Amino acid sequence: MPIVFVHGVAVRTQAAFPGIKEMLWQYVAPKIAPQGRARDVTIYTPYWAPFGATFAWNRASLPGNVVRERAPVAPSPAPERAIMLSGEQLALAATPSVQRGLRARQQPPVLATVAQLSELLSGIAAAQVLFDPSAAFDAQTARAAIALDAAAHEFVPGGATEITPEFLDKIGARANEIYSQDGVAQRAGSPIGAVISGAKQIVGAVEDGAGDLLSILVLKYRPQINEGLTNFFGDVFVYMAKRGDAGTPGPIVKTILDALLSAVNGPKVTPDEPLVILSHSMGGQIVYDLITYFMDGIPELKHASIKLWAAAASQVGLFEEMKLFKVSDPRYSAANHNKAPFPPARLDRWYNVWDPDDILSYTAAPIFQVPPGSNRFVDRPFSSHLSVFKAHGGYLVSPAFYQAMAKML
Repeated sequence: MPIVFVHGVAVRTQAAFPGIKEMLWQYVAPKIAPQGRARDVTIYTPYWAPFGATFAWNRASLPGNVVRERAPVAPSPAPERAIMLSGEQLALAATPSVQRGLRARQQPPVLATVAQLSELLSGIAAAQVLFDPSAAFDAQTARAAIALDAAAHEFVPGGATEITPEFLDKIGARANEIYSQDGVAQRAGSPIGAVISGAKQIVGAVEDGAGDLLSILVLKYRPQINEGLTNFFGDVFVYMAKRGDAGTPGPIVKTILDALLSAVNGPKVTPDEPLVILSHSMGGQIVYDLITYFMDGIPELKHASIKLWAAAASQVGLFEEMKLFKVSDPRYSAANHNKAPFPPARLDRWYNVWDPDDILSYTAAPIFQVPPGSNRFVDRPFSSHLSVFKAHGGYLVSPAFYQAMAKML
């Protein structure tokens, strides 16, 4: 069976879906398809946003932009208080209002393993996509990130290597070679140069003005933050109020059920091709409701088997703590010295992923009961190396995340 991606809340465009599909084809599909046929794996991306939150007065309740000029911040007397800023913060550091509160200094040599270098490069690529509203995580951008990851693995085969501007230039040149040879990546002018430039800045240091920068970011981009937050919470409220029941599922649930039906009944590369689900954020709560409740009401799905469910930016544990799922039972709690039952046998393996820098993601290990010795549940952190502003979306644009997901198969 194919792969199904279930997006989260506050999504109002399908522009990122091609890039997500490229990552799945590159890293996950080869694990479930015969050699050379990864791109024959069908990937479904049900788009349920049209049934999400709407606003009767077009958000007239939101204040306007309240950004104001702020006085420069005095330099910190302690060099050890210098901070490393993420990719999108460095992009903002180029603006005059922020420059007045920042000054650069030299850092000791930076050493990195291949995993750390790959995460750094993919984090910067993610920041460029997530920070720029006009940018899209399309197939070409995904292929550029894949090329950077491949180049990093070539140049840092093992151990730690000193990361210098010259070394990063070599990585960029090799990545551009890989990108230009890619039969999928045909666009002229890859984003690789911009990623390498950002990496050079991060290898340096930026000190002073951290608190001021945070305030400027929040105030300057309050309209965008407001819109994102209202969509975020609005979609959650709409789903909870209108998800329906097993006999009459709501429109959001039905959209995902239809995609699962297509996956079960649609074309397969091999007869025994497994069904894989990737969810992001609130998409995980929807998938959990489907696996534990709604699929039982659909004869064709009742006995469907899911090889792997990867829940990125997971909030499933939090929702179960609040007893918000259709099958949530107050008999299971810390007060009763027990845990919630693990999802039914139709789910072979659950990969629950959270980012320490993503304040909207949560562990599920303390909440759900897993049979002793079972490998059906993996609850693990993943670092996108993005700031708290952007870490919530960083999983989906990072090759390292898809590589970790592929290892679960």
